[in-house]
Amino acid sequence: MKRRPWSVRSNQLRLSNIGALFDHGKAALQARGHSRQIGDFRYLVVLSFGRSGSTVIQAALNSQPGVVIRGENMGVAAHLFRTYRSVVEQMAENEAKGIMLSKQDDPWFGAQLVDDRYVLEGLRHVLLNGILVPPTGAQIVGFKEVRHTPQEFSGYDEFRDYVVFLHRLMPEAEFLVNVRDIAATVKSGWWPHTEQALEVLSTAHQWLEQIVLDGPLLGVHAQLLDYSSWVADPSLLTEAFRNAGIEVDETALARALSIRLEHLH
Repeated sequence: MKRRPWSVRSNQLRLSNIGALFDHGKAALQARGHSRQIGDFRYLVVLSFGRSGSTVIQAALNSQPGVVIRGENMGVAAHLFRTYRSVVEQMAENEAKGIMLSKQDDPWFGAQLVDDRYVLEGLRHVLLNGILVPPTGAQIVGFKEVRHTPQEFSGYDEFRDYVVFLHRLMPEAEFLVNVRDIAATVKSGWWPHTEQALEVLSTAHQWLEQIVLDGPLLGVHAQLLDYSSWVADPSLLTEAFRNAGIEVDETALARALSIRLEHLH
């Protein structure tokens, strides 16, 4: 079956949406095939967990001129991180083996040729041109992801290393770290049917708060947002966006926050 280059779900095909969907899809398809360079853009990533209001933040960001924040990507960036980590570990492990790696019957034949810098550039190309696909006019690009729990990472150390990798993959990326009260979150969406949801969410909440605290030591600029706070006072989003280098259009931001998100209902 031939894959369509761009499609939408039927419930998105409303008269009020068709124009915007067509324009964005056209811009994205025009960008497809063009090899954008990592230095052409600034970067922003929203880190969160499910049912925390992260999609509202995504929509609010996308309401701002020149900002394109893609949605969840099934944790593809974490897979890029593990690919790069394997390369670095392979280089370290084989550094002392020398000439052995040039023997055709050596189990690690050719391992000395692995180049972490070349791999990193390749991963940048994959993320930028294969996943994010910035349309014409984009200045700040990135994505939001909610898969930051013990179900995806072995512990805080791995999660921390992942965030550091993202900062290297997308140079000088800004991070908006969004959390929500655990008791309220665990009652929402699929969480009531998730085994050990309270424990999973508690751990994810701790990791997200800790990465903000560790940010200055890691050279990572991360801002902490709390759902209950910015819902009550949207000016907190305005402040966070400006701190991330976005020139905020407050009218567009207010309009985005007023729209009811269909996936929540």
